Amino acid sequence: MSLFDYILKTIEKFNMLKINDKVLISLSGGPDSVFLTYFLKHISEEFKLNLFAFHLDHLTRDGQSTEDAEFVTAFCKDLNIKLFKEKLDVYNFCKERKLNFQEGARDIRKKLLIKYSKENEINKIAIAHTADDNVETFFMNLLRGSGLKGLSSIRPVDGKIIRPLLYVFKKDILEYLDSQNISYRVDYSNFQRNYFRNKIRLDLIPYIETNFSKNVKNKVITTIDILRMSNDFIQDSFTKALNSILKKQGINDINDIRTKGFISLEVKDILKFDDIIKINIFLKIIEVLKGDKKDIKEKNLQDILKLCNLKGETKQIAICKGIKLKFVSGKLYIFDSNKLTFDDLIKHDLKLNKLPLFNKFIEDEKITVFKENDLNAILGNKILDKKIVRKVNKSNFNLEFKLLNFDEAVKVKTSLKNLNKNEAYFDLERISFPIIVRKCQKGDKFKPLGMNCYKKLHDYFIDEKISTIIRGLTPILCDKDKIIWICPYRISDEVKVTENTKKILYLRAIT
Repeated sequence: MSLFDYILKTIEKFNMLKINDKVLISLSGGPDSVFLTYFLKHISEEFKLNLFAFHLDHLTRDGQSTEDAEFVTAFCKDLNIKLFKEKLDVYNFCKERKLNFQEGARDIRKKLLIKYSKENEINKIAIAHTADDNVETFFMNLLRGSGLKGLSSIRPVDGKIIRPLLYVFKKDILEYLDSQNISYRVDYSNFQRNYFRNKIRLDLIPYIETNFSKNVKNKVITTIDILRMSNDFIQDSFTKALNSILKKQGINDINDIRTKGFISLEVKDILKFDDIIKINIFLKIIEVLKGDKKDIKEKNLQDILKLCNLKGETKQIAICKGIKLKFVSGKLYIFDSNKLTFDDLIKHDLKLNKLPLFNKFIEDEKITVFKENDLNAILGNKILDKKIVRKVNKSNFNLEFKLLNFDEAVKVKTSLKNLNKNEAYFDLERISFPIIVRKCQKGDKFKPLGMNCYKKLHDYFIDEKISTIIRGLTPILCDKDKIIWICPYRISDEVKVTENTKKILYLRAIT
């Protein structure tokens, strides 16, 4: 198989090109990009490609980069390819921003390639990364301690970016160019050992080839393919898991999290996934909140996994740049503390769930809502519509009071399980007026519906995974002698409706 046929197989395998594609070639003037341009020109008639090229003059190497630009200009003119050019002092640009020169230059080129492709409605960007580049990237990421995605190295297709030469080794490219007497430029900075990638290329790989395996590059390429497929499988599983979690939160676009500055997750929804999926979910959420993945360490992710396995306790950890995670009674809050406090989160969460709540900042007190006179007014038909609605002071809810007649009571007895969480029915004869509302107090106990014994309110809250913050805001409805309703969670068994109930008291918290 010829070299061109081999590249065409790669293009077909990864569906890189289609008929009538507009392709922007990243052309440095070096052997790889020159070969790529020749190859694309060779197949352009068959694929009906509309070719363009882009070159960035880095203004480095004592004027040699400008000579590269002149070479590229003449080269494109000979091939009748439209060329876009830019000049930028990349060295000082990177120095001012404390960027590695090679990585900074690569980012600049990528942004400019995307800019010109958008401005000219070009749908493909061709970059001349080779198999050698892929192997070098693998070793660089391995030595940096990168995860599976980093070890997957360079992708053949990444959005509109295609890399047709990713399975071609540089020696084959040089051999072809020399056999065809095709000129190219040589960047001598590629032979300087002050760059990490150059040390990998010039020292590490030759050492492995000499002392361990002559065929190490091919073996690494095979490994990269396996790792990429594994990573793609994990990413697909992660995407499905993340979407299911976001859907439960009513979030259609994950970027909405950045706008709000937080997300609250039910830990039970996270625990069903494997750890690798959990890590990817948290990593993506933190990346969206923070704006990037920098400074997120492996230890941070392991600490998050530990938070997911907590039971009743409350714990908070800081990640980086103000991103914090707090576990509270089965919920995990991930938020940007530069934008809002944890109290802000709780208020939003409670508002979202429409819970009847007291003002957090008032002292414990008793608020009388309904007196025996209210009952007598309804029984004596002084209240025509047979219900009273009262605003509960220093709270965010009203309480509706209503008595049901006999016919309604019969229906109620068969539908008690279908109640909304903010409403409750009671046996009127078991209620001793007045009905008051207060916050929970130390030593509170009641007999939860369905139980034959009393339970401390503190223990009930723990068993129901109700956070300490919400406990302090939860309205406790009492009659003269006892607790009758932990609103909106559970009524007391002492006041439940039974087969012997004659009159039913209906209460509803209106938020």
